[in-house]
Parts: sequence; C-alpha cells; structure tokens
Amino acid sequence: MCCNCKDNILNNCSCSIYEVECNLNCCWCCLYSRMVDFEAKKNFFNILITDFTNVLAKQKHLKVIKKVLKNSLKDLNECEQELKIIKAKNYISLINSDNDIENIVKDIELDLGLKIRNIIKQWEIYIEISYLILDLDKSYFSKKTYKNLSDIYDYMNDFLFELAKLFKTIVFSQDNASFIYTIQENFIDLDKTLKNFHSKLEQ
Repeated sequence: MCCNCKDNILNNCSCSIYEVECNLNCCWCCLYSRMVDFEAKKNFFNILITDFTNVLAKQKHLKVIKKVLKNSLKDLNECEQELKIIKAKNYISLINSDNDIENIVKDIELDLGLKIRNIIKQWEIYIEISYLILDLDKSYFSKKTYKNLSDIYDYMNDFLFELAKLFKTIVFSQDNASFIYTIQENFIDLDKTLKNFHSKLEQ
C-alpha cells in the first residue's frame, strides 16, 4: 500500500485498489490526511467561527450579519454532510462485489472530483465569512483574529496547488467532460477569490 493513512481514509482512495506506490501528492488519502492533520493542529476554522460568534453575541446591532453567518454555517454543514457520505464509500468492498470494474473506476474518478469540488466550496464559504469580519470595524476583533485569517489564507493558498495536481489525475473522457470543465472553473474562481482575500488582508 502506498501510505500509512487511517483505514477510513485509505479505503476511500484509489490507492486502496491500485497496487502502486505513490508520493504525497498523487492520491486522495495522502493529501486529505495532511489537510485534516494541519487543520486539527491550527484549528483556524473553529477559531474563526468562535471569534465571530462571540463578537456578534456582544454587538446586538449586527443582526443582519448574524443572519448571514447563520446561513453560511448552514451551507457549511450541508457541504460537510455531503463529503461525509462520499468518504463513507469503501472501494475495496466495491472491488470485491459483482460490480463491473470499468464502472467502479468511473465511480472512483467521479467521487474524487466531487470531493475536490466540495472542499473548494467549503473554502469559498470560509472566505465569505472572513470577508464579513474584514468589512467590520477592526475594534471588534483582536490581532489574533486577523492573524488567524492570515493562517487560513496561507493554508488554502498552499493546498490549492496540491488539490489542482490531484485533480489532474482524473482521466478526461467524453462522459465526464462537462464535470471536469465545471471543476476547472471552480479552481479558477477560487484562485481569483484567494487573491482578493489576500488583498483585503493587506489593507
């Protein structure tokens, strides 16, 4: 096997059925494990929501912003649930079933695209939440809050390139052409959003 990732992540990766060695950038389980570990270490997404929620609890006049945040958190929860369902698939079980191997491979490729698209969508939502903070009076937040926003930017900027390399491993076909083009547009949009995010952080 190509890595020492946790079984629940490894079994949801193509490397669980392809008997090849890989480096850290060529499969889902390696990259996703690193992302999860990095997020857990920094805890910046939880800090972002906690800091913002605490400010909104004190600043009662920011009712509209509070409603926007509530909707964003709802969208995030939906994304997390969608990703949870995709990650729950066990590709080893699929291979051991009576399913056609060609269809299984197509499903695995589709799932990889869906997982990448889901992560991009989650990042977009977190950036939207960050914009809400950056547009408010700076006196509401501590320097640690803004440092945390910079950490979020650095994390996304670093892993965006690795996500793109992983995306390039999906085999292009006429069947998935539209899906591939859509995700390519998602990457382009996120890259622009990250540049704008960085500009706002520098202001």
